[in-house]
Amino acid sequence: MREKRKFVILTFLFCFFFVALSVCLHRRASAEEMTLQKILRERKFNIGYVVLPPTVIKDPKTGALSGHFMESANFICSEMKVEPVYQETQFATFIAGLQTKKFDMCILPAMGLITRAMAIDFTHPLFYNGDRFSQRKGEKRFKSIGDINKKGVKIAVLQGGSTYDWSKTYLPNASLVVVPGGDLVGVFVQLSMGHVDLPFGNAVTAKTYEKTHPELEPALRGKIMNMAGCSWTVRRGEQDLLNFLNVAIDYIKTTGRPETWEKQYGAEWFHEKIEIE
Repeated sequence: MREKRKFVILTFLFCFFFVALSVCLHRRASAEEMTLQKILRERKFNIGYVVLPPTVIKDPKTGALSGHFMESANFICSEMKVEPVYQETQFATFIAGLQTKKFDMCILPAMGLITRAMAIDFTHPLFYNGDRFSQRKGEKRFKSIGDINKKGVKIAVLQGGSTYDWSKTYLPNASLVVVPGGDLVGVFVQLSMGHVDLPFGNAVTAKTYEKTHPELEPALRGKIMNMAGCSWTVRRGEQDLLNFLNVAIDYIKTTGRPETWEKQYGAEWFHEKIEIE
């Protein structure tokens, strides 16, 4: 009788600990659910964006979003059979938005800077781009970076953009005029308005702006300072999601879709590392 009672107690304890262990493992598995698994389970993909034509265009009246990055993101979501949930952000805050899980991916075309790579991960580039200076037509002062890196020289750069980081490093003596928002044209407008000596911004935007503003011309013979790949971004450590997005991006690139969508919205990005002269 005593042995039977002992056996029953041991069996009960074993079952109790087995159930408790199973619950703990289930909770741990749930807590460690990867973001990609969560997206597929909930059928919703939270995506951050910055209004930055022609990648993302926002209708001022209706708020409707378009642009060639929207085409790419929507296509990937349709293949995943998930709903894209878009949330607007800014150059200066998109990293914080990823880290606080406000969204799981940001489709801002981000350059892979060292300072950013410490906080976020980058997908394969969707295209390449760089930055360059413009100047007033006939300007004779600026023939080299040394001529620009002087006290009293005012340079317009975009807040949170690659030009700001580059200028802080390589032009410490110049005065930076930081232009807020995601308007790439804004830095060049600063020169047209006479507020700065040089704007330093997106090379393609510079080329387009100079075509419609003949009072401006390329500075330093149109040399691009920091050509780099422009990628989407995810939180650090989201390897499953990053791997998936890289496969998705490689797939749509091999089908030629991104370049078709870029032409549709008048984009002139590069798909190899070259310089504009």
